[in-house]
Amino acid sequence: MSAAVPPAAGAVPHGPNGAVSRAVGSVSGVDAGDGPVDLVTAQPVPRPVAFLPPAGHPPSENLLDRMDVYALSPDAAKLALPRMVPLVMVERVRAGRLPMPAWDGIIARASRLSGLEERLIAAVVRAESGFNVGAVSPKGARGPMQIMPATGQELGLEDPFDPQANVEAGSRYLRQQLDRFGSLELALAAYNAGPGNVERFGGVPPFAETRAFVNRVLSGLD
Repeated sequence: MSAAVPPAAGAVPHGPNGAVSRAVGSVSGVDAGDGPVDLVTAQPVPRPVAFLPPAGHPPSENLLDRMDVYALSPDAAKLALPRMVPLVMVERVRAGRLPMPAWDGIIARASRLSGLEERLIAAVVRAESGFNVGAVSPKGARGPMQIMPATGQELGLEDPFDPQANVEAGSRYLRQQLDRFGSLELALAAYNAGPGNVERFGGVPPFAETRAFVNRVLSGLD
C-alpha cells in the first residue's frame, strides 16, 4: 500500500468518497479524528486553551471581581451564583445571611450617606431581621431593615433584598424620622409604627410590638 500523500497547501480535504471532510463545529457536530481540522489547510486546529492561574495558585471560580451580581436577573443569579462564589458563601446567601465583614462595609456606607452612627444602623438591622437578607414579615416588610413595599417605593428602593440598597434606604428613612421628631426614641417608634401613629398618640404608640422594637434597638446601643 502506498503512503498517503498529504493534500497540497490550500487544497480542501476530501474523504474517500470524494465528500468534503467535516470538522468539529460542523452542522453534524461530529468530531473529525482526534481534534478539529482546518478545512482549507487540512492542518489540526489547536483546541482553545482555558485560562490557567499562575503556577502555585489553585484555580478559582470566584468571579465577583468581574461580574455585578445584582445586575443579574433572579433566574440568572440562581444559575450563576454557585460558580461565582465559594460553596460556603452560596449556602450563607441561600440562608439569607452574609458574613459580618460584608455587613461592616454595608453599614459603614449607609452611615456615611445618612449621617447615622454605624452602631445605630447595626442595632436596627439586628432588631428588625437579625441580619437576615431575605427576611419577610407577616405584614410584608422585606429585607434586613424590614421595609414595607409602599415605603420602599417612596424611598426609590427597587430590590428590597439587595442588602446594600435596603440598608441605605432604611437608614435614610430613619434619618428622616429623627430630623422630624428630634428624638431617637420617637424616631425608632415612627420607623416601626409609622410617623402618623407617633403624632396621633403624641409619643411612642402603645403597641407592644413597637415598644419592644424601640427597647431592643436602644438596648443594642449599650
